[in-house]
Amino acid sequence: MKLLMFTSGSSEPKFGAFVRGKIIDLNEIANLAGLSLPTSLQESLKSAAGLSDAEKVIQYSEEHWDDLPEYTIWNENQIQWLPIISSPEKIICVGLNYKHHIMEMNREMPKAPVLFAKMATTLNGHKQPVPYADVSDSLDFEAELAVVIGKKGKNIKKQNAMEYVVGYSCFNDVTVREYQFRTVQWMQGKNFDGHGPIGPMLVTPNEIKDLSSSKILLRLNGEIMQESFIGDLIFDVPTLIEVISAIMTLNPGDIIATGTPSGVGFGRNPKVFMQRGDVVEVEITDVGILENTIK
Repeated sequence: MKLLMFTSGSSEPKFGAFVRGKIIDLNEIANLAGLSLPTSLQESLKSAAGLSDAEKVIQYSEEHWDDLPEYTIWNENQIQWLPIISSPEKIICVGLNYKHHIMEMNREMPKAPVLFAKMATTLNGHKQPVPYADVSDSLDFEAELAVVIGKKGKNIKKQNAMEYVVGYSCFNDVTVREYQFRTVQWMQGKNFDGHGPIGPMLVTPNEIKDLSSSKILLRLNGEIMQESFIGDLIFDVPTLIEVISAIMTLNPGDIIATGTPSGVGFGRNPKVFMQRGDVVEVEITDVGILENTIK
């Protein structure tokens, strides 16, 4: 499945899915089918049924496609994309998780995952403007794979970790470098409002051929700045889930941003930072393309 949250005009947030190249309104179709469905992806993950009810609605839409009313189907250019999860309990980010990125940042190879947090106020949607930070001229990009947790878990072992993953998305860990390096703690530079674009959709694992072979890249105004493979992660997804869940309980809707490859603006000579009007894209094979403009 490919699931999303969106609005159209002044509408309330809608729970949608990407089917046959279109966006469908899952709640409107659920009403037609006589099915019950939470009104958001986040609430669906928290429900006892998980995403199984959404899957039923998608199946109904496939079976009745030619009879679906016009108001249940949208083109991509008719919607405004929202973050797939609007208010996760936790956004856990991983720093220094690709070897060449560690080298460009002049850091030592970590013996354990480097963890920090972003707040829900950083979240932003696909094609939504990312605010420029007027306090600094060091706005940087970081392409990342986001992992979304589907069920509650504590002390999860690596061999069972993928049972807790409901899907993946693209993420841009937008960073104000000047603020990041003000202190030894990174939180300041990582938590400006709107500096956590995620999307465009949540893609369930069955939609991805081979995650480790998926390419991750970032384009700035069409130029490739970062390029690697998810398989190049130093600490892979099961390891991250094991380590993080030993510290804290993971809950449905929690997001783990798994780290960025080399090529960030700060690591370049000369440095390359984002400016107003820049278009930045994060692309991950089988997961999608997340696009934002700096405003």
